[in-house]
Amino acid sequence: MTSLATHSFAGARPDADSTRELLYQSEMTRVYRLRGATAAVTSVVCKKPLGPRAAERLRHERKILTRLAGIEGVLQLAPGPQSADFLALEDRQGVALAQVVLQERLALPELLAL
Repeated sequence: MTSLATHSFAGARPDADSTRELLYQSEMTRVYRLRGATAAVTSVVCKKPLGPRAAERLRHERKILTRLAGIEGVLQLAPGPQSADFLALEDRQGVALAQVVLQERLALPELLAL
């Protein structure tokens, strides 16, 4: 398997219909799973801020994620150059906590363990 570190996501397009899976959308944010981001990478998650101050929010979140790089349990930026328009994040193929909570009635100890 090829390392993500050798690939650039700067040219990846989160709006290409044939390669995206919408994971979340609001007035402020759109999140996609981008499949085939590069020839050797299966998928990344792309987070694109929308609305007022989108560029400022993007820069701030990128700065925070860069500072938290390598910490277990923290979402990680995909290695390599990043796009100026969205965050390319490592795809861990997870399920959103909101989706789990909506689909299952969990007791408090189970919920806290997540």
